[in-house]
Amino acid sequence: MAHYFNSQTVRRHIELNMVSSAGQNTVSQGTMLDIPVPCPGLETQREIVAELEKQFSRLDEAVANLQRVKANLKRYKASVLKAAVEGRLVETEASLARREGRTYETGEQLLQRILGERRAKWAGRGKYKEPDAANQSVLGGLPDGWTWIAVDAIAFVTKLAGFEYTKYVTYANDGDLAVLKAENAGPDGFRRTDFSRVHSDSVSTLTRSRVGAGDLLMVFVGAGTGNVACTPNDREYFLGPNIAMIRVDPANVNSPYVEMFLRSPTGKNLALGLTKAVAQPSLSMGNIRMIPVALPPIAEQVRIVAEVDRHLSIIREVAAEVDANLQRAQALRQATLAKAFTASTQH
Repeated sequence: MAHYFNSQTVRRHIELNMVSSAGQNTVSQGTMLDIPVPCPGLETQREIVAELEKQFSRLDEAVANLQRVKANLKRYKASVLKAAVEGRLVETEASLARREGRTYETGEQLLQRILGERRAKWAGRGKYKEPDAANQSVLGGLPDGWTWIAVDAIAFVTKLAGFEYTKYVTYANDGDLAVLKAENAGPDGFRRTDFSRVHSDSVSTLTRSRVGAGDLLMVFVGAGTGNVACTPNDREYFLGPNIAMIRVDPANVNSPYVEMFLRSPTGKNLALGLTKAVAQPSLSMGNIRMIPVALPPIAEQVRIVAEVDRHLSIIREVAAEVDANLQRAQALRQATLAKAFTASTQH
């Protein structure tokens, strides 16, 4: 009987007779009593159950194997990202330069060039202040040619301030700007949702909250704190609540590399190590600016991203095939039940 009540026949009967009350779907006692139940002889019932259990035992084993593959893919993905940010995924620029007998710009030289350009372009209020440096002494060793930097040294970090949100931002279904929120930065990067919208003219004064292609997003409060995503290049967006924008200068630093580092186990641990110990995890803008990033030479950043993308593409293909097989397994389970109980009515 338990097998029969797991069949699509019973599920369809319940769904067709379900009643919505106070925002919840309920099933009446009468609906349950009206479920048509085939009743073959006891010996036939035993034969059906024995055959179903044999078929489902094989199916359960196959599903368990598929679930193990999914778990292994998740671990493999984490290991790829970890290897990438530790300089173990592609040959380092230092090694290439030695082999080819040439010089190259190290990560430290790149950092000093970036800082020099920032000083030269400074047009803010008051005296220029150097960004805080990453504490090299408490961070792990890096490959030759790499250096530790703080996010603040290579990026502009901001959020939609509370007074701006309450004073200026009003959602409108016909708005021309899609609003990015914490839900749009998932553990695997950017997630598309049914975006809230605002009119661009209503937030025209909030220029720092306009988000463009390549800008990074980081959730700074709640369950997804530390999740990072790169904004796609399909449209302009507006920064919503609970999510920060990290704008990297693409002329000097590869934005996808910074996203990849912050999404890696190494980067995530460094970010979460700065969270406040309160009722729910949170990061201030100051905390985000302090997150250390392992910075390789720019050419190496590009190669690392390309190699990670190649690995992740393979992982996505395998994961999609696993999910398809899991769906086939569920369909086969229902087809087996349908066949068993259709046959039982003919006895």
